[in-house]
Amino acid sequence: MNPGRISAAMKLLLVTILLTLQLLIMFAAVHFLRQYSAFIYTMLEAACMVVIILLLNENGNQVYKFSWAMIVAIFSVSGLIMYFMWGRNNKSKKMRRDMAGVLERSARFAGAVGSAGASLEAQFPELRRLSRYLKNEGFESFSNTAATYYSSGEEKFEALFADLRRAERFIFLEYFIVYEGQIFKRLYDILKQKASEGVEVRFICDDAGSITNTGIFQKRFKQDGISYMTFNPMNKYVDKLYFNYRNHQKIAVIDGHIGYCGGVNIADEYANLYEKHGHWKDSAIRLEGDAVWGLTRIFLEMWEFSGGHVTQDYSLYKPQKSCVSGGFFQPFADGPTNNPRNPAEDMYCQIIAGAKEYVYITTPYLALDEVLMKTMALAAQSGVDIRLVTPMVFDHWYTDLVTSSFYEPLLRAGVRIFAYTPGFMHAKTIISDSSNAIVGSINLDYRSFYLHYECGVWLCDTGVIKDILSDYEEIFKVCRELSLNEWRKRPLIKKALEKLFRILAPVL
Repeated sequence: MNPGRISAAMKLLLVTILLTLQLLIMFAAVHFLRQYSAFIYTMLEAACMVVIILLLNENGNQVYKFSWAMIVAIFSVSGLIMYFMWGRNNKSKKMRRDMAGVLERSARFAGAVGSAGASLEAQFPELRRLSRYLKNEGFESFSNTAATYYSSGEEKFEALFADLRRAERFIFLEYFIVYEGQIFKRLYDILKQKASEGVEVRFICDDAGSITNTGIFQKRFKQDGISYMTFNPMNKYVDKLYFNYRNHQKIAVIDGHIGYCGGVNIADEYANLYEKHGHWKDSAIRLEGDAVWGLTRIFLEMWEFSGGHVTQDYSLYKPQKSCVSGGFFQPFADGPTNNPRNPAEDMYCQIIAGAKEYVYITTPYLALDEVLMKTMALAAQSGVDIRLVTPMVFDHWYTDLVTSSFYEPLLRAGVRIFAYTPGFMHAKTIISDSSNAIVGSINLDYRSFYLHYECGVWLCDTGVIKDILSDYEEIFKVCRELSLNEWRKRPLIKKALEKLFRILAPVL
């Protein structure tokens, strides 16, 4: 058996054993207290009530707080211990400190490429609050950039491979899932060749998303001259559930002036080379010009945060070519270390709240907090055409239950929901009023907004927005729209399971 796969199996086994031991020790302690120390157990039960009250009155994500309050209420002292082990916000203090240092170094190079914020605000005053918000979160706006939208993984890969073959200075790649297959072989052959030519090649992949391969990559990449980092190994900090924080970003940067972002990972199903969950629908965007600097900074920040060497001078990797093209672009990132600030969800909320005519969204998963639910409902009730496209075929049975648990209140409010009948909808896009859009790695669920590192590109007044709208028009043709009356007739067992899994959504 391949040693890399043994390593992955052992890593999962170790994590499982450590988690099981924690739970066994917890339940044993609770049993002991119940039997032999009634006073302490009674005090802990009283503490459960205090924690529930504090959770329900605490600022922050309502869905997350309610879920933990329910867990404490149902499991009593055992739930209380689980909350203190895994549910408190201070569990990411070390991650926050580490990321703060990285962002401080990165901020020194924020002005290395000219910002277009003033021009954007002057031309589009109705959208300047979106641009200003991202600027205040540390993400610059750019012009002098050409963009191409890809409505499938197949299209994205062909363009990416062509760009990689032309690389002269450096290649930066960052993906959540990297699996061996036809796509990976084509990619790796190019990377190996480029590394042998003296091109600097760096590669980051997430340990959970690519767990069957990270052991293989560690040795293989090094042998072929490719710098490689595994993000957040699963077996680290099991006691704090740090393994729950994943790097879901998808970024490719070539020579500083070409960059890619979107939902497409490195695996054969993303190019529909085999049928995994029906037709795999995805999307990506290619940038060429100044705006790539935003993606480069995000990559370099994550490289250092993942344990890679510190890049002392980011400006060595700034774009050396610009494109004369219309429009504005603002790449941005999000992650658990900036909670409760949440650029990804905040951008979605602001786009929906500011829409005049329509908002279309594609997402493979749906687990919304009260703020986003209310924002969608108010917009729909105000006459804005709000449409959500989700999969007909899901990749996990429980994600189907979580996603569908949010349908009825949205349908009641007038939100239109479409199921993508050919298979699995994995694209992560939002478009509003033909004026602005986001293409990125962001799902409309708790994990993307609060537990995962994500990225996206906000687009304004660029011709590529028409291509995104055209893609939606084709998507709607093959979707089945759900009606409220029809949805209410689903089986009682499904309704009951949806209610259960909606409570557990933030911790799944």
